[in-house]
Amino acid sequence: MRRILHIIWVVCIVFIGLFSPVYAEENSLSIVVNNNECLVGEEVIVEIIANEFDMAGADIEISYDSKKLQLIEKNIFVENTINIQDYSGQNLDIKDSEGVTKILFGLNKDSSLLQGQHTLASIVFKATETGQASIGFNSSQLAREILVGEKRDYIYTDPQLSQSLTININKLGEISGVIEGSDNYSMEGAVITLKKDGVQETATLENSEYNFTALEDGIYSLEVSLSGYEIYAKEITVKNGADQVVNILLDRIIRDANRDGVIGLEDLVAVASKFGLTNEAVNWNSDLDINGDGTIDILDLVNITRFLQ
Repeated sequence: MRRILHIIWVVCIVFIGLFSPVYAEENSLSIVVNNNECLVGEEVIVEIIANEFDMAGADIEISYDSKKLQLIEKNIFVENTINIQDYSGQNLDIKDSEGVTKILFGLNKDSSLLQGQHTLASIVFKATETGQASIGFNSSQLAREILVGEKRDYIYTDPQLSQSLTININKLGEISGVIEGSDNYSMEGAVITLKKDGVQETATLENSEYNFTALEDGIYSLEVSLSGYEIYAKEITVKNGADQVVNILLDRIIRDANRDGVIGLEDLVAVASKFGLTNEAVNWNSDLDINGDGTIDILDLVNITRFLQ
């Protein structure tokens, strides 16, 4: 699918170029990108367009910001060409280097010379870091075939080069963190809801960590709920795609002895059934020791009766 979209985009660029004065100047090289704005992880496709007559080859050098752009692949679109880099051996002058990539090709003997405007090649980059990344020509030359008497010869032409382009690379934000309980119980099953502008995303905790990704800038409402614990709620602002780490401690509803989220008669019955038990007992249950003094007694029962719902 990516290849099909790529081809469609190239055809559109060439079609527009045929009817646009931007590319009408003879003996020129231009760079066109599919998008001046992109996100980290997205591809940036660069097309190299030449307008020249009797062209037999090219020595094109493109510089780019290697800290923000990763070279993925290059494609030469001219048919019946020989890619010189395939035969470079150990010649470092022909090979790519950090932040510099080359397009070197020559037409083979069965090819017609290139006349007028042509999309010569494409370079595919992947955006790796936020900021502004530049892409532009270094010294580049086209090879033109001429006739000297009846003999074919080749000369360099120094094409007019288009100015460097700037790609603005942004990223979407992320909200992540760890959820723990005040009583050190497992938080598995906690429901985490993230809301923004009436749209919400919900996840169920499987371990102690949560993570919401691909978040646009804005103010988000984060809510975490788990039966037996107080609901946690907080507003979080994502700005300029910055990641936000929000670690959460859920407070136990201490009078909810059976952890059903309600302080009710069931809790009173559960505590009363263990009246007089101390923390030295084999069947000790700390959930029933409402005031945490190590003994289940009238103080624990009053703690429930005063808050029955």
